Amino acid sequence: MSGGRSSRITSARRDFVGEVHQVVSSSFAGRYPNIQLVAGAIGMSTRTLQRRLGEDGVTYAQVVARARAEMARQMLRDSAWKIGEIGRTIGYSNAGHFTRAFLRWTGRTPRDFRRLGRNSAEGVPALRRKPGPR
Repeated sequence: MSGGRSSRITSARRDFVGEVHQVVSSSFAGRYPNIQLVAGAIGMSTRTLQRRLGEDGVTYAQVVARARAEMARQMLRDSAWKIGEIGRTIGYSNAGHFTRAFLRWTGRTPRDFRRLGRNSAEGVPALRRKPGPR
């Protein structure tokens, strides 16, 4: 494969994961974004969506976690949002579940994150590729 073609393929894959991420980010309505709806919005079956993400070494759950983390960070910058409200908005049933997830993503509680005024991309989980043959 030529270098130019390889970079186009890599770019296309990044664009696909980015497209899924964008649809997932716009699908939060106080619940976990439904994979069937996301797949339909992109114009493919659920299985094809899962396969295409898998080809890029990413799972749907990882895309959702990254979207949730980014949305939570944005909302935490606005002190008008209560932590429990943020958790419910991004699909957690209670503040405790959200706090544990946020701690897992960033190493800090939402309260500490807000207090420290984090404005960088630090603490947003990267979409790590699954190990395995390519």
